Amino acid sequence: MSHRHRRKERHGCLSVLLWLLMLVQSLSLLVQVFYYQSLNHGLFHLAPWVQPVMLALIAFDLTCLIAIYFWKKWGFYGVVVSRLMSLIYYLIIALHWGNPHTLGLGLYQVAGLIVIYIALQMGGSNKGWDQLE
Repeated sequence: MSHRHRRKERHGCLSVLLWLLMLVQSLSLLVQVFYYQSLNHGLFHLAPWVQPVMLALIAFDLTCLIAIYFWKKWGFYGVVVSRLMSLIYYLIIALHWGNPHTLGLGLYQVAGLIVIYIALQMGGSNKGWDQLE
């Protein structure tokens, strides 16, 4: 049976990681939509462009995680782009508005990317990377 026609099976670690990341990004999207104004006025005082950019980054990252779940290799490359863009975004906020803790959020994005890559490489015969189309 060819690689494309065999039944794809995700190992447990990759499944849990993808579901967890999709849940976190979904909750992040909700927080950005419903609580951004209170967070911005109470803690950060950021520029008006910050929320739409963050919403776009979260939505794009979530879309790419869902694509990985459905075995699309472009999803991983999209996560790479979104996580690197998030790092730049958080770096701009840290340097421009003097919020150094946001740099940690950017590094968290890169760490998440590394974890996703490792999870895709695990699994022996169920290796996620080899099953992506």
